[in-house]
Formats: sequence, structure tokens, C-alpha cells
Amino acid sequence: MSNYELYHYGVKGMKWGVRRKYYGLSKRQAKKAIKNARKTAREESDNTNTNYKRYNSSSTGKAYDKVAKKYNEELLSKTSETRAKMNKLNSRNMSNDAYEKEWKALGKQLTKERKEVAKKYVDKYNEARLADMKYDNIKLGKQMLKDYGLSFTVNEYGIVEKRGRIVNVQ
Repeated sequence: MSNYELYHYGVKGMKWGVRRKYYGLSKRQAKKAIKNARKTAREESDNTNTNYKRYNSSSTGKAYDKVAKKYNEELLSKTSETRAKMNKLNSRNMSNDAYEKEWKALGKQLTKERKEVAKKYVDKYNEARLADMKYDNIKLGKQMLKDYGLSFTVNEYGIVEKRGRIVNVQ
């Protein structure tokens, strides 16, 4: 063996000097834990409720469902006044320009209200998912979900979504 040979025993494709984070679960294991929590929640739910699978497809379990229920209640109460104004606007006789101007203003207001509520609940959604997965370290778990692309985010319209799919909005 020559003194001038360079050996690298790292992982192929990894950057030099960069260490992998260890979350206790691989991406595959995390997805499986979410799937199992979802399956358990469906089995524990009332079998007569056929809408459970359809409307709660992103649901992870009981903790998630509690957060989703609170989120929807707060979202409806926060945006109800703006929605009522939008409904009244449809019944008024106005010129197209005035209608469009007022409609855009109300739309912006509705988006702002949605964003306020969604930002408040996005962390709660992630924490509930980790609780349903029975993952102990919340801080590390949030980072894991983010790195694996399994976390919830708020889109530009103020709607909570997971990987581009809208979650529990009425």
C-alpha cells in the first residue's frame, strides 16, 4: 500500500464532511409508522361512518383529528364575516369593474384571515402526527418530517397542505 493513496469509506454521493442526521426512523419507516397510525385510527373509528376515509385521508390518528376539528372551527369562525360579505356582493347589482374590485379586496382579506389561522395550526398538525406515530422527541421529529417531505405547510392562499394536497378545509 502506497502512502499516497486516498481511501473514502463514506456513503456514495454524500458530501465530504457532512454527517447524516439520525432520527431513529428512516423515511420508509416514518411513512410506515404514519400508515399504521392511520390504519389503527380507522379501525378504532365507528365503522358506520363511511365518510371517515373520504374526508380524513391525510388523518394520522386521534390527536390529528382533534387538531383538524379545532382548526376547521376556528377557520370558519374567523372567516365567516368575510364570506358573508362575499355572498351579499353576489346579490347586489353593480358594474363589472366595481364588482371585480370589491371581490378582489374581499378575496385578499379572506386569504389573510386564512393564513393567520393556518400558521397557528401548522405546528400543531405536525406535533399531532408525531404523537399519533408515538415519536417521543418532538423537536427532532419535526425536523425529520420536514427533511423527509412529510410535514405540513401553509400555501400562498393560507391553506394547510401536505406535499401539495389540501388538508381538512371546509
